[in-house]
Amino acid sequence: MRRAPLSLIAVLCAAVLAACGDTDSSTSTSGESPADVADAAPLLWRSPATPGTLRSAVLSWNGIIDAFFQPPVFEQSPPEDARGYAMANVAIHDALNAIDRRYAPYAYTGTVSRPVSGEAAIAAAVHGVLASLGSSFATPGPVAFVDGEYQKALAAIPDGAEKSAGVALGQAVAGAVLATRVNDGSDAPFILPFTSPGTPGAFRPLVPDPSATALSGVGPLQQWGNQRPFVVASVAPFLARAPYGAATLAEAVQTPQYLADYAETRALGGVVSQRTQEQTDIGYFWIESPARGWNEVARAILGQRQETAWRTARLLARMHLAMADALIADFDSKYHWKFWRPVTAIRLGNMDQNTPGDLTWDAASSATEFGGTPPMPEWPSAHAMAGAAAAAVLELDIPGTTRFTMTTTTALHGPRHYASVADAARDNSLSRIYVGYHWRASTVEGERLGRLVGRYVAEHALLPTSPN
Repeated sequence: MRRAPLSLIAVLCAAVLAACGDTDSSTSTSGESPADVADAAPLLWRSPATPGTLRSAVLSWNGIIDAFFQPPVFEQSPPEDARGYAMANVAIHDALNAIDRRYAPYAYTGTVSRPVSGEAAIAAAVHGVLASLGSSFATPGPVAFVDGEYQKALAAIPDGAEKSAGVALGQAVAGAVLATRVNDGSDAPFILPFTSPGTPGAFRPLVPDPSATALSGVGPLQQWGNQRPFVVASVAPFLARAPYGAATLAEAVQTPQYLADYAETRALGGVVSQRTQEQTDIGYFWIESPARGWNEVARAILGQRQETAWRTARLLARMHLAMADALIADFDSKYHWKFWRPVTAIRLGNMDQNTPGDLTWDAASSATEFGGTPPMPEWPSAHAMAGAAAAAVLELDIPGTTRFTMTTTTALHGPRHYASVADAARDNSLSRIYVGYHWRASTVEGERLGRLVGRYVAEHALLPTSPN
């Protein structure tokens, strides 16, 4: 099993401190377009591509994007993953859209009216984005990987004017996509000092102190919520409601709902717990980066449907745009409310003599290769928010009941079968209780906000310009 990067944030924080010296499926029939036999029909020129190859190229390069961000090729934080997935999948969409304008473009507004290899355009667009992102990585492995895939893709396309034009188009698309994220705030310091007031409910830094009770340390991604969103005009409308509806964090941890959530996570989320095997399976199945997990959901659904290359690329781009914006909004909320994690509250006994504590309690994942609690404030669950944003886009773009089977890189016992996207989103949220990272109310609030972000993106991004 590949190692999930959930402990990487803590590892990176510690490293910076040290460096500083401190098969159940059915096909939906919701009116989808026929397979790519129709993809070439509206073009101003006759496509040399065999029917179906453009869609195959879309899915192939989406898979390369997935592999680019997969360990052991490279590991980074989930919000950084989501940003990269969004940019690369938008590049696929805009490359196709320049060849035949079916949807509003995201970054590249040009079009072509001469023979262009769509496969070459897609390959050059994705390669350009990923190579740029990878240029700042600590290891050359990711760029070498995508360079190799790019050369293989180009070698399979006959040389000629159409191939050259496709490469030029793809490079222009990549440049346009990258330009939209210049000075977007994503290059803010990864970690900054963080000091807690030490009051009940207040987040206490988890790095570098392993006891989770230190008042001073560092907090990662404190500026991520200040980043310029991809689609939403501002993250302000998506600010989470106050934890447990209380006026103060100290009051929040005395509410009946919080105390019930405290008891639940303490019982089900620890290394020693009352979890069922099914709950454990759900916890680890969904523990990987949400951009990776939900990319697999989308691929599982698309794999059993007949869609054009254009619709396929659009769905993937919109879903990843929604997740990227959901995570920006989530981190704005996390560092606004600064609510404590279960690992702190349960060890301290809620800082209340009437609430049982356990100094030995630790999140379930800490006893595995997945690592301990992500070291940033708890409220609301970023995992739930990103998953709900993805689910909202998928449900709007593919209406009706959709059964699918999918797996993840962190699954303990193979694939899982889902009757609907909503069922997958619920497991995605519950998983954070079962690995000990969150309170139930935090996942509920994350789901609520994620669906709002997803619906906003679906209503405003990459809208149709012609029948498709």
